[in-house]
Amino acid sequence: MTLFLAAKVLGFVEKQVLAYRFGTSVDVDSFLIVLGFLIALYDVLRNVAGPAFLPVFLGAIEERGRDGALVFAGGIACACAALMGAVGVLVYGGASAFVAPALAPGLGPEGQELTARLLRLVIPTLLPLGGAAITYLVFNGFGRFFVPAFGELSFK
Repeated sequence: MTLFLAAKVLGFVEKQVLAYRFGTSVDVDSFLIVLGFLIALYDVLRNVAGPAFLPVFLGAIEERGRDGALVFAGGIACACAALMGAVGVLVYGGASAFVAPALAPGLGPEGQELTARLLRLVIPTLLPLGGAAITYLVFNGFGRFFVPAFGELSFK
């Protein structure tokens, strides 16, 4: 819990440093919009998958043992990565049309184009994030809470 709290505090500090160092600009706004979008997608997947996956994973540990449960989790992680990849392909293909109404309606045309370009650059990160959402839950299923919390902290 302390590590998760530290990650949230560092996230706040990160925003303050960005604002102090770069001020307010279209570049910073575009960066924060894209980063926020990626984090939101990851959080939605993790928060939707968690309540459904964890009880099934714990049952798989009892039925199949540790190795069998890990094979099961690997399949689910691959499916989540594929899902995030499919979302990524859709977003990549429609980034220009998607940014203006959904992500950056307040930015001007130049800012919206920059946001679309940045979004296309970072979309490939959705693949490992999809798998990471399940990895986080596997650690929790084995009663290991430090590693996922440290991962959250190191992300900041």
